[in-house]
Amino acid sequence: MGTIYECSDKILTIFLNGRIDSNSSAELDSKITEALEKFPNEDVILNAEKLEYISSAGLRVLLKLQKKKEQKLKIINTSLEIYDILDVTGFINMFDVQKRIREVSVDGCKLIGQGASSKVYRINDDTIVKIFDKKIGFDRVKSEQEHAKAAFVNGIPTAIAFDIVKCGECFGTMYELIDASPLPVFLRDNPDKAPEYRKKYALLMKELHQLKMPESFQDVISLYETWIHKLEYLLTDEEVKGLLELISLIPKRDTFVHCDFHVGNIMMQNDELVLVDMADIGKGNPVIDIGTAYFHYKLLADHPVTKFTIKVVFGFMPDDISFSYDLWDDLVTYYFNPATQEDRDKINMIASVIGNIRYIVLCAKHSQLDEDLKKEIIEGARTRFFPHIEEYKDVLKDMDKYF
Repeated sequence: MGTIYECSDKILTIFLNGRIDSNSSAELDSKITEALEKFPNEDVILNAEKLEYISSAGLRVLLKLQKKKEQKLKIINTSLEIYDILDVTGFINMFDVQKRIREVSVDGCKLIGQGASSKVYRINDDTIVKIFDKKIGFDRVKSEQEHAKAAFVNGIPTAIAFDIVKCGECFGTMYELIDASPLPVFLRDNPDKAPEYRKKYALLMKELHQLKMPESFQDVISLYETWIHKLEYLLTDEEVKGLLELISLIPKRDTFVHCDFHVGNIMMQNDELVLVDMADIGKGNPVIDIGTAYFHYKLLADHPVTKFTIKVVFGFMPDDISFSYDLWDDLVTYYFNPATQEDRDKINMIASVIGNIRYIVLCAKHSQLDEDLKKEIIEGARTRFFPHIEEYKDVLKDMDKYF
């Protein structure tokens, strides 16, 4: 059987190998006992990648282990055959069972989009795959898949996520997205139709911001607070306090928020706009999405940092920066229909404050970014943002009129 174990990062992994039946279950039980004596306080994961068969005697050993740990244990990398055994015996309901992740290759596949932490490839006419940075772990990928399914069920036009895969060292998510292409590419290649589709984008955002989300959806203000606290090693106590105070001024809402609602996260499918990248969706005030749009279309264009530019948003560097500015101007026009220039200016100012906060928390949202780049972003904020915190508090007090 060759059952072995290892402990890393407070996780005790027990490897289930070969055949576990009445002849080998006692050995498995003995090695599990040995592992628990050495590492009594660690969480346990059972890795079934090399498990060929398990009988009722082996299953009883796993039940005994779960009772000792007094928690629902995770069994990972099960083959279809092992999964079927666990399903028939009811173990699927008693344990957190995860099937073996299949390998895919993107060699020769067309790159159709990319972001700060992932790249999207078209596998075939029906399927795309989003490959994450190798620093992005399985739990985060699984969370995004679950968010995408929840969004689809709640009426958000999004791609159907149906499988988690591996590509080399990286995890990925498979999506059903038939004959779709990125909206930024369409806007670039069809300038005569660009105004019409910029309007469609703005009206889609406005429509989705009317949707009330279930209680189970995360509160995006809490998410921002978490990101801010993660940056305590880069920020001063006063800077953290200022950011949290600004965020606390945002009125509560229970409507849909994407948290990254820019055109780089929109695909065109049969003339329909389909929203992707559901990693951080939740419920809250739409000013979060408006501010995020300002960050992408204005701040990244006006204050580019060394490595993170609007090229990451669009998948290409526009020949003319007006490509980015027009997206922002039309978003304000069609989302808000501002009656006066004063209204437009106030909307721009509010969006600028939230957009700058989004710029700063980028360092936590994309924790895999280079530390030098994070420091560059923070130093930029110390020049143009943090000195004006008190002024920005007054700006956000006018939000109720527009959001």
